[in-house]
Amino acid sequence: MNQQNNNSNASWGYRFVAILALALSVLAVVVIPFDAIANATAEGKMLGVTLLDLIMEAVNGGNKMFGIIPAFALNGAVGTVYNLSIYVFAACLAVAAVIALIGVFAGKGGLARTSVCILTIGALVYTISYNLAVTMYYNLDGASLVFDMFSLVIALVGAVLYLILALVKIGKLAWLHFLQFILSVAFVVLLSRPLAVSPALTAETLNTLPMIALYLGLVVVYVNTIVALARMTREGGMVADLVRFIIVLLSALLVIFAAKDVVLWPVLAAVVATLQIVIVIIWMVKTNKKAVQQAAEDATEAATAGFHMEEYAEAYAYEGGPVSGVLMAEEVNPAHLKHEPHVNTAGYDFYNCKSFDPFIASLDAEERNAFTEIFILKFKGTMPELPDYEVGGNNKEFFRKVFIYLGLYRDRIPQNLLTKMYQFSMKI
Repeated sequence: MNQQNNNSNASWGYRFVAILALALSVLAVVVIPFDAIANATAEGKMLGVTLLDLIMEAVNGGNKMFGIIPAFALNGAVGTVYNLSIYVFAACLAVAAVIALIGVFAGKGGLARTSVCILTIGALVYTISYNLAVTMYYNLDGASLVFDMFSLVIALVGAVLYLILALVKIGKLAWLHFLQFILSVAFVVLLSRPLAVSPALTAETLNTLPMIALYLGLVVVYVNTIVALARMTREGGMVADLVRFIIVLLSALLVIFAAKDVVLWPVLAAVVATLQIVIVIIWMVKTNKKAVQQAAEDATEAATAGFHMEEYAEAYAYEGGPVSGVLMAEEVNPAHLKHEPHVNTAGYDFYNCKSFDPFIASLDAEERNAFTEIFILKFKGTMPELPDYEVGGNNKEFFRKVFIYLGLYRDRIPQNLLTKMYQFSMKI
């Protein structure tokens, strides 16, 4: 009953998020006034218009991108990117609205997440493009940060909603992805400076290196930010993140070499990308340690899956005296054994202690030699995870740790010895 109530509450929560995404999408098209570049080459005129007005004015204008697409303002690579961003924003709003409408009726988390993600991507693309275009067209200094506030607010609201949905889906890991998203946005802001104000990158005729730096930089600032946002609901993919951040760092280094007149901003962008790489590496190392420990525990479970506690006799305290059928250490002569052990332990005193060791006494000669080689003399390598075996002492912690870290040492232990160790551990 409680499970049904939880599912019902989650469904209504997803519907509420879908309603918000639908409302923002509709308002952004017909109500919310955006700042836009009305005339990029003359008066620096800025308009507060709805996205629908902006598209209609572009359709009625005379400029064409690629000879066929109506352009609102067009001047070079950044101008083309700005015009395309208007259409991308409009398309994202339309798709987000349709998906959100379906999500209102379905109440599914996947639909709510998708609608919010697409809505936020559209707002981010327009916000970044507007900042680039305004900085370039109106010759703003490199320290200026001019954004269209309404698209920026939509992007921020969408990012927060997406973070909430990510926390519901993957838990605390979403905070790590959100941090990387914030750093990706910071990278965009920093790398946008030289892309928009560097004379070496904004000249009408560009050499090969500046041209590659400009277009690669433009691709990176969009793709990296979009992927960083979409990543917030995914648990795996750290290797892909590492590759992406290395590419991001290389793009910043390329801009540093190409835009020699504006160096500070791409250097700071490179620092941010390096920080992202360090975060991913730390997380991968931490995750790998957990995976090794989990693998050891899984190996222990697999090794002991065939054992059943009820099959073993009850353990009784040893009263002293000889044990029938069990050879004492001094009675063992490896020269007469059928299988010569790897290490001659004939002279080793298994009972150089005050009390009798019931586990060693339960082993046959071959098993006793193998146990001595591995765990007492440690001829097959040290085992820092295990406490030293104390002959005749209390070795409960030793047997417990052996099976916790069995995955590390399983290949050293013969199966018959491992079986007897497990049987004994179940009795203590």
